[in-house]
Amino acid sequence: MSQKLYGSKLRFSAIKISTDDSTSQDFEVLRKRMALKENTVPCMIDKIKQGVKDMSRIMEELIDEEKRESALRMLEDGKLSKEKIAKYLKLDIKVVEELEKEQKAAVC
Repeated sequence: MSQKLYGSKLRFSAIKISTDDSTSQDFEVLRKRMALKENTVPCMIDKIKQGVKDMSRIMEELIDEEKRESALRMLEDGKLSKEKIAKYLKLDIKVVEELEKEQKAAVC
C-alpha cells in the first residue's frame, strides 16, 4: 500500500513540475547559470595552463640560479676543473668560464 502511495506522489510531483510556471522560470535561471559556467570553464583552464607554464619557468630559473651558485663555490674551492664543474652541474662550459671571470673581477 505504501508503494502505491509513493508512486502516486511521484506522478503528482512530475505533473506539478511540468505544469508549474515558477518551475519553468527556475529552469531558465538554471540554464543561464550553466551557460555562464560553460563560458568560464575554458577561461579557467587557460589560466591554469598559464599558471603551470609560469611555475615551470620559475622553477627552471631557481634551478639555474642554484647551479650557478654551486659552480661559484666549486670554482672558489679550486679542486675541480671548469670542465668537470660543467659536466657535474650540466652547465655549458661557457657559463662556467663566465662565472670564473665574474668571480675574478669581484676579487680585484
